[in-house]
Amino acid sequence: MITDASWVLTCAALVFLMQAGFLCLESGLTRNRNSINVAMKNIADISLAIILYWLVGYSLMYGPSIGGMVGSLAAPLEHTSGEISFFIFQAMFCGTAVTILSGAIAERVKFPVYIVITIVIVCFIYPIVGHWVWNEEGWIRQTGFDDFAGSTVVHSIGGWCALSMLFIIGARKNRFDHKGNLSPVYHSNLPQAMLGVLILWFGWLGFNGGSTLAFNDSVPLILLNTMLAGGAGLVASLFIERLVLNHYTPRSAINGVLSGLVAITASCNVIDPVSAVIIAAISACITFGLEMLLIRFRIDDAVSAIPVHLGGGVWGTLALPIFTFEPSEGTSLITAVFTQFSGIVSVGLFCMTVTYVVFRLINSVYPLRVDGHSEEIGLNISEHSQGNEVYDLIKVMEEQGKRNDLSIRASVNEFSDTGLIARYYNQTMDVLEDTNQELEFNKLKYEAISQNSPIGIISVDPSGCCLFANIAINETMGLDAELLTGLNASNYSGEDPSLLVLKEWIRLLLGNKEATGEYEFKNRHGDIKSVYLQVGLELTPDEQIKGYILTINDITERLQLERQLKQAQKMESVGHMAAGLAHEINSPLQFISSNVDFIKSSFSNLIAMQKVYTDLLCKIDSHANLPESNDDLDFIMEEVPNAIDQTLEGVDRVSNIIRFMKELEQPSGREFASQNLNRTIENSVVVTRNEWKASADLKLELDKSLPETPCIESEISQVLMILIVNACQAIQESSPNSKGTIKISSRFDEDNVTICVMDNGPGIPNTIIDKIFDPFFTTKPVGMGTGQGLSVAYKIINNQHGGKIAVKSKERVGTQFRITLPRKRENSESVNFNHGESVTAS
Repeated sequence: MITDASWVLTCAALVFLMQAGFLCLESGLTRNRNSINVAMKNIADISLAIILYWLVGYSLMYGPSIGGMVGSLAAPLEHTSGEISFFIFQAMFCGTAVTILSGAIAERVKFPVYIVITIVIVCFIYPIVGHWVWNEEGWIRQTGFDDFAGSTVVHSIGGWCALSMLFIIGARKNRFDHKGNLSPVYHSNLPQAMLGVLILWFGWLGFNGGSTLAFNDSVPLILLNTMLAGGAGLVASLFIERLVLNHYTPRSAINGVLSGLVAITASCNVIDPVSAVIIAAISACITFGLEMLLIRFRIDDAVSAIPVHLGGGVWGTLALPIFTFEPSEGTSLITAVFTQFSGIVSVGLFCMTVTYVVFRLINSVYPLRVDGHSEEIGLNISEHSQGNEVYDLIKVMEEQGKRNDLSIRASVNEFSDTGLIARYYNQTMDVLEDTNQELEFNKLKYEAISQNSPIGIISVDPSGCCLFANIAINETMGLDAELLTGLNASNYSGEDPSLLVLKEWIRLLLGNKEATGEYEFKNRHGDIKSVYLQVGLELTPDEQIKGYILTINDITERLQLERQLKQAQKMESVGHMAAGLAHEINSPLQFISSNVDFIKSSFSNLIAMQKVYTDLLCKIDSHANLPESNDDLDFIMEEVPNAIDQTLEGVDRVSNIIRFMKELEQPSGREFASQNLNRTIENSVVVTRNEWKASADLKLELDKSLPETPCIESEISQVLMILIVNACQAIQESSPNSKGTIKISSRFDEDNVTICVMDNGPGIPNTIIDKIFDPFFTTKPVGMGTGQGLSVAYKIINNQHGGKIAVKSKERVGTQFRITLPRKRENSESVNFNHGESVTAS
């Protein structure tokens, strides 16, 4: 005959077996890299639970009540067979409550933290709630609250504590993406998890059956209801999943069985089998809905412990009065349900508050979670140093990434499945290494090509961020290639003109507008740059834009040369035309000059004749009636010779201009010859007269004894004309309503001939006086000058003639250019000098 004590001990053994079921279930539902950690926690919590419950928990739960809130620690465990049997049975219940939490927070909590969790639940939360509900003097028990085998006291405690912990530690890494979508979890061993369910189901017979604490007539009904609840939960769970999600999953089958068993635990001793089936089926539906709700709010319960144990436990506790209520005087169904509900809320608030406060404080000084790397490699390794072949393969991959060395290979164990993976991985790496070497070679080759290209190159991604810029971008755009890399120019808000131009180009590209073409801008150094921008597209295999390649060609010099060439061609045409005109004008001018000379000679004879004629008449007839004077005749006699002289002067001036134009068009070769530089100065003044006559008075102070000097006369004339025209333009700009003065002088010494061209214009600013001989430097507006004049003058004097051209200037006073030419040439080779000295007057 079975005694009550033996029955309780047998059921305690069955409940202990549930720890093996939880171990199989939780390690099977978690990922392979964490399965050992889960198993370790299951062994640790039952071990600690037995010891701590024996030391503290049992007395707090069943000792003499202190105000209905907690038992007295002064009441030790009595060593009778009945009480010891009862203690062992209750210790298994305590271990079960802790184990429920371990699954929910799996894969992210440090092992020492879980030990602390076990201590808090076993020594404080579980015994106090147990005292409230199952101690005869507990305050919730006194309200009429009923929970036969622990839907609230065991299962809901585990669920409430798990929920609080999940609020603190959060979801597993990468469990949800940024949109809240759930990432799939590949369970380590689903058949093992389902085996765990069967072990739990078997142990539940002891869990519910032993709660009678005696082998009596109610035991068979309890066991029947327990078996029916597990089956009904599975059927209902698969049905609702098929209805909603159109499939059946092992996870749904597991949750269905367990939620049915949890719900029936509170009332299995007092309900009929039909009610047991209904309660279990409804519990399965509640669990399904709660699981969807947790996902919606991104609460990551690794084994669905909260939907199963909290959801099923709350429902099972509420269902007890609904299915067993019998009307009596002074009671009602609403009152009975409210009593149950009040007890549930009280337990929930206590469990969640204590858990949240305690572990939030602990987390502030000692993090509850493992770090990100430990979570990635798995708690088997990071917490327990238990590696495997998969981890060895992962370490090889990590090492390859850290060292950027694709030559590292994984060790291959041909006898294992992972070894087969490692072999194929190594083969793939062989191909990848060869491809990487080829890519690296091509990368270096194309980088060398781009870096040595005189054309600026910029690579831009679709967002406008610069990925690459070659060295030539420094010359073409005035930008630092290193600083440009990584910069999103489309968001640039500074004042750098080159970056503002780049920003405009990128905005055109991002707006799908045409950007290719010529552009002119002033760079950060103040230089005017002309560039030609060409845009190439980087496309993905599906024709999507991957980026843009901008090639920037500096065409500043080319455009200047083109303008210079056009000007030279124009001047050449003008020269040819001028030479032709000079030839055509010269012929009639010669006979005009001859005829005017003839008229002058003839008119002189006519005047003499007229005088003789007048004197003769007077002698013939002294009494002739002749007018005393003829004013008109006297005026003609006086003015006509003057008019003839002025005409001859004008003809002579035109002849000089024509002669000089002919010399320009057909100079006496490019050879040096001794020239009278005074005559060269006079000719230049004549030719430029139209430039200076309205804006300046030009004075010549020429040394009449100036010796002839070896030079190319046409080129010296070109220099003089450049200086005269520049002086005129400077005077006009500073004093448009008054005339200035230009003075040209010549002198010589033993070695050199010096020509000075001075004006009283605005002068040259100190900031630019050192640049005036640079090619293309000009202070004139675009289209008004090429900046070549003084550069050409410098080359003619310094390089071709071996002389020097220097400038001395003072703002608002004037400018003096001094040309020094050697009187003797040492050889026929060109002599190179640095820029002429630039002296700024102080």
